[in-house]
Amino acid sequence: MRSQALYSLAILLILDTCILTLCASAQEPPVASREGTAESLSYLERRLDELEQENRSIRAENAQLLNEFQDGSGEKEQAWLPAAPTNTPGEGSTISLLNDTSRLNIGVSLSALATFSTSRPFSSSLPLFLFPADPAGQDTNTFDLHARQSSISARLSGPEVFGLTPGAEILTLFFNDNITDDNYGMLVYFGYGELKNDQMRFAAGLQRDIFNPVGPTVLPMSLLYGSGNAGSYRGQIRFERFVHFNDCSQATFQLGLSNPISTLVRNSVKDPLVEDNGWPNIEGRMVLGVGEIEEFTGGRKQRRVEFGISGVVGQIRISKPVPGPATPGPDRAVNDIWAVGSDLQWAVTDRLGIKGELYVGRTLGDYNAGVLQNFNPVTFGPIRTSGAYAEVYYYLNSQLHTHCGYGIDDPINDDLAAGQIASNQTLFNTLLWDLSRTVQLGLEVDYRSTNYVEPSEDANGLLVMTQFLWRF
Repeated sequence: MRSQALYSLAILLILDTCILTLCASAQEPPVASREGTAESLSYLERRLDELEQENRSIRAENAQLLNEFQDGSGEKEQAWLPAAPTNTPGEGSTISLLNDTSRLNIGVSLSALATFSTSRPFSSSLPLFLFPADPAGQDTNTFDLHARQSSISARLSGPEVFGLTPGAEILTLFFNDNITDDNYGMLVYFGYGELKNDQMRFAAGLQRDIFNPVGPTVLPMSLLYGSGNAGSYRGQIRFERFVHFNDCSQATFQLGLSNPISTLVRNSVKDPLVEDNGWPNIEGRMVLGVGEIEEFTGGRKQRRVEFGISGVVGQIRISKPVPGPATPGPDRAVNDIWAVGSDLQWAVTDRLGIKGELYVGRTLGDYNAGVLQNFNPVTFGPIRTSGAYAEVYYYLNSQLHTHCGYGIDDPINDDLAAGQIASNQTLFNTLLWDLSRTVQLGLEVDYRSTNYVEPSEDANGLLVMTQFLWRF
C-alpha cells in the first residue's frame, strides 16, 4: 500500500510539471518566472530521487521480513512433525517420541527350534535333565519342534531427570505361564524400569538375578539350568554403582532385594509346598572389568576381562498341604538360602575367548541349581550343592562361530531322598552361522547324563537341536 501511494504522488508531480511546461510555452514569462520554474523542476527531480530511494528501501525491508517469516514457520512446522521411524536390520525399529527427547525401540524375532533326543528329556522342548531310563530297556527317544522362543521386545529411553536417564525394557516370549507345557501363550521373561547415568543405576521389576548372571551360548532358553549354570529371573529392586579407575578399568558394585521364589517356572518344576518366609532375599555382586570396551570379530563389544564374585542369602518355608500324624516327617520347616559364586569372561584374542561360572551353596532350587531341588521331601532338610560350567568359543570369521563347553550340577548325596537327582551334567557344542544381521542358523549337539538315587535308573542321551532365527 505504501509503495502504491508513492507511485501516485510521483505521477501527480509529473502531471504538474507538464502543465507548468505547457503554460510556460504559451507565453513569454518574465525572467523571475523562468527562474522559479527551473527551481521547481530541480526540486521535483530531487523529490523523485528521494521517493525512489525510499521505495527501494521499503521493498528490501519487505523482502527480508517475508524471508524471515517463511524460515521461522518452516522451522516451527518441522519441530512439531514427528521424526520418521528408523529401522536397523536385526535391531528393530526406533521411534522418536516427545519432540525427539525420547526413543522407543521395538524388536521382533521368530525362532523355530527342533530337538531330537535319544532319551526322554524334561522338558522335550527345553531340556533341563533326563527322565530315569526305562527299567525294561525300552526306547524313550523324543522329537519336538516349536516356535515358542519367538519374542517381542521393547526398549524405552526418556529425557534426563536430575542427571539420570530413565528407561524401561520388556521381553515377551510365546510360552504360557508354565514353560514346560507344550502350549503357546505370552510369557513376560523380564520387564523393568530404570534410572541410570555413568556413575549409578537404579532398577526395579522382573530382572535377571544378580547372583551368577553369565550364561552359556546354547540354543534353548533353558541355558544349562540344573546343569552348572545358576541364576534365574525374578522380581527385584537393585542399585548399581560404577567406579571408573581410568579408561581401561572399571569396578561395578551391585546390591538387590529380590523375591525368594522365582515365578518364571511354575509348579511343574517348583514344589507347590514352597513359599517365602516373609523376607526378601539379598543378592550382591562385585565385578572388575579390565581393558577398554572394544569391538571384536562378529560385532561383539566387551572388555578384555571381566571377573565377578557374587552371593545370595535368604529363606524359604516348606509346609505340608495336610499336616497330621498320618503323614510321616515334619509338618513345616524353614530352610536358609545361601550361596557364593564367581564368573569370568575373557576375550583371549580377537576370535578366541572363554567364559564360565562356579558356585556352592544350599537350598538353591529357585536359582536353578541343585538340579532345581530345594529340599529333601522326607525330612524337609535343605539340599547342599555345587556346580560349574565352562565354555570356549572361537570365531572362524565374522559370521561363523563355535561354542564348546561342559557343565555339571552335583548335590550332596547325603541330603537326598530316594528317587531324587544325584547329579546332572552336559557336554555341549554349538555352531552358529549368521547369514546376515537378521537371519541366523544354529546347530547344537549335547551329550547329557542324569544320575538318580536308587531305585530310579540313571539316564544318558544324545540331543541334536537346530534353530532358524529371524530377527527384525
